[in-house]
Formats: sequence, C-alpha cells, structure tokens
Amino acid sequence: MSKPLAPALSWQRQVIPDAIPGPPPTFFLGLRGNALRYARDRVGHLTRLHEAYGNVVALVRGGNGNLFSTVPDCPGTVFAVGPQYNQEILSNPAVFQNSIRTCLEGTPEARLAAGIFTMNGETHRLQRRLLLPAFQKKRIESYARDMTDLTRQTLDDWAPGQRLDVAKAMQQLTLRIACKVLFGLELNESQTRVGELAQQSLQYMRSPSVVVMPWNLPFFPYRRFRRIARRLDREIDALIERKRARQKEEADVLSLLIHTHDEDGTRMSHDELIGQANALFMAGHETTSNALTWTLFLLAQHPPVLADVVDELTAKVPGETPMVEELRELPLLERVLKESMRLLPPVPVSGRFAAEPVSLGRFSLPRGTEVIFSIYHTHHMPGLYAEPNRFNPERWLEIEPSPYEYLPFGAGARMCVGASFAMLEAKLVLALLLRRFRPEFIPGTRIDRQVSITMWPRHGLPMIVRPPDRRFNQSRATVRGNVHEMVDLT
Repeated sequence: MSKPLAPALSWQRQVIPDAIPGPPPTFFLGLRGNALRYARDRVGHLTRLHEAYGNVVALVRGGNGNLFSTVPDCPGTVFAVGPQYNQEILSNPAVFQNSIRTCLEGTPEARLAAGIFTMNGETHRLQRRLLLPAFQKKRIESYARDMTDLTRQTLDDWAPGQRLDVAKAMQQLTLRIACKVLFGLELNESQTRVGELAQQSLQYMRSPSVVVMPWNLPFFPYRRFRRIARRLDREIDALIERKRARQKEEADVLSLLIHTHDEDGTRMSHDELIGQANALFMAGHETTSNALTWTLFLLAQHPPVLADVVDELTAKVPGETPMVEELRELPLLERVLKESMRLLPPVPVSGRFAAEPVSLGRFSLPRGTEVIFSIYHTHHMPGLYAEPNRFNPERWLEIEPSPYEYLPFGAGARMCVGASFAMLEAKLVLALLLRRFRPEFIPGTRIDRQVSITMWPRHGLPMIVRPPDRRFNQSRATVRGNVHEMVDLT
C-alpha cells in the first residue's frame, strides 16, 4: 500500500511528460496565467481544453506547477474526462489520494481540515466506519421531522407574489437544517453562530485570493480566514464539551459520533470530532442548497415537467406534510432530481494526487501529479447521454449508467456517506415548496455559473413565488448568461 506523502517530504522535481497534450504557458504570466484562466471559469476553461486536446489534458503542457494540491514540488496538473478515467482514479484510492494538509498540527486550521475528505488509507477507512452509523437508513429517516418542520417554518415567511433570491433562501434553509440535524441547534439559540461561522469559513476556503495567496499578513483574506477558523474551532469545541457533559446520546449526528465506537472500542478523538463535524457541515449544507437551487431553476424553465411534478405530489401526498414512505412513491420527483444533478452537478469537478508513479490510460504520471476529474463533463458526454444538454427526466426510464458514468456523489470507496441524507432533504423541501408555491422567473435574469468546490448561480436566482395557481406556462422566462452553455433552453 502506498503511504501518504508527508508535508515535509520532498523529492527531485519531475515534470509531466510532453506526451500529455495541453496548452503552452501564457505569454506574460506563464503557468500562473493558465491557472488564472481556470480559476475564473473552471467549467468553461475545462470545456475549451477538452474540446481542443481530448479526454486527458495538462493544465500546462509539460506541467511544472499545481492548482490546489499541497504536495511539495508538484509536477503539474492533469484533467481527465470520462468514465474510464473516473474508474481508474476512484477505484484506486491507495494511489490516487486526497491532498495532504499543510497546516501545523494542533492548530485550529489543522483540526477543522482533519475531516473525512482530507484523509487517506487506514485512517480514512476507520473514520468512515465510525461515520456510517449516523447515515444508516433508519437514522436518516429519523431526521425527516426536523427537516420538515424547518422547511415549513421557512415557507411560512414567504408570501404569494414575493420576489426573493431562491439561491439565498435555499442556502439559509439548508443552513438551519444542518445546524439542527448535525449539531442539535435551534434557530433561536446563540449557538447557531457555529453554522454562521462555518458558512463564512467555507466562503473564504473557496475564495481564489485565499487559495492563491495563503499569506498570514495584515489585510490579507487568508488572515481573516484564520481568525474565523479559530472562532469556529472554539465554538465546535465548546459544543462537543456541552454534549459530553450531558452524558446521554441525543438525536443529532454530532451526539451520535461522540458516543459511537468501532468493534474494538475505538472512538473518534476530540480533534477528529471537530474535523468531522466541520466536514459534514460543509458537505451537507452547501451541496444540497445548490442542488435545490438548480432544480427549481430547471423546473421553472420546463413548465410541462413542473406541472407533472405538482400533479404527482397532489396524487401521492394527500396531506400537507409528506411522510417518508410517501416520498418513495414519487418516481418523477426522483427522476427530476437525478436529471438536475446530471445536468448541473453541485460538485462539478474533484481532485486527487498520485502518491506514486502511475498510468492514467496510456499516459504515465510522475509521483505527486495533481489529477482533476470532471463530473460535469462526464455527465455531458453525448456517448453516454443523448442530447446531453437537454433537461429530460424521462431519460431515466431507459438508462442505467454505471457508478463512473453518473457520479454526483462520487463513486468507489470514497463515495459521499451523506448521499441518502441529501436526497431525503431535497425531496422533502421540494415536495413542501411545490405544493404551496409556483416558482416564476423574472424575464431577462442573468444566470452565470460560479464554480469553486461547488457550482452555484453567481448572481443568485431571483424569482417570484406565486400561489399554486397552476399557471405553469408563466413560470418560464427568457434568461441570459452562460447557463445556455450548460442547458438547452430553446
């Protein structure tokens, strides 16, 4: 088994072979110019590279640099598109590892970063085993009541005819759900600052200025990020201590993790609890809010599908509040969510690094190479999905893609442990919202993608929430922006 690379470890610098195609360094900024082009529009730049050079392409021909990997002397960055490469990367976690951390051990930044997404090897396997009980089927279904109550409270504050930013509204709702279900915190408790700090931390983590300039200097964003990380670390630390003092297991995920142990009695350490709590919040809050936002966008732009979803809800969910067993009887809603996450995946790209020399297809990669695989571009391959830019939930009646052809939650040994949790939350929110309101677009709205760890509409998603008047054809409106590159809206 390959051993993870330690931050202090270095080796003679290598470069990516010239056999891997890619653009030359930019004229003025060199490889930094290539990195900036990617940072400005990850999906768009990778689309251009893919069209020009194929399914395996270097960020810079010959390499010599990295984007996000913290591996010392990284030979360069390679992009991979397609199920073959997804499988090679995701089925071999011993070689294609998650990036190492460079934070000093024992610091708040190190504790917050020490979550499931930054672990490798046996450490990852053990931590995953300790996380799984919190996401078993019965446990997930027990969270439905809190999800439902918080969604209803949010919708009660909406008024027919109100104009609101649906992206922001979904973000606030999933923030409340994450605080309650993951941490056991109510909206009116002062402890909800945990969620607010976690959200601020995420915003800084996905900021290009923090990634490109991680310098702890006055007035730099990275220093502000460190201050927020320290406050968040203290808040989660205090929350864990309060829960331990109660000496009983409560209904939230964090409480369960505190009391869970492996077969040999192994429990999460205090630092591991902090890291896992932060990781679960980041993953469970941001990705679900973006999936809901894009799904509402697609439904409003496709009135016949919206009408059919509402008809299904009316027929299968007689009461105002859907029960978990009723959600299983909503196949169209399931197909709509699957198609939305195919077309506009909340996490469009993901990355690993090669912990040892390895082949990727016909190409040889030096040790330390950063490899970014594209979920978005796999989902848009015409060889896998007919008319890939078209929103067509009915395609799921005829296709059954492999785990490496459709992977909104990843695949293999590192597949997201909270996938079922996210799907339950999304179904409940949509079922409640669409029974009470009809989303309507505002003509001329600009919808541009913004991509960091996740993908969301850069300018938000302004809509008008109408009463359930069944005027579905009025929901659609002409929109502007590069969303047209991703979705066929004709």
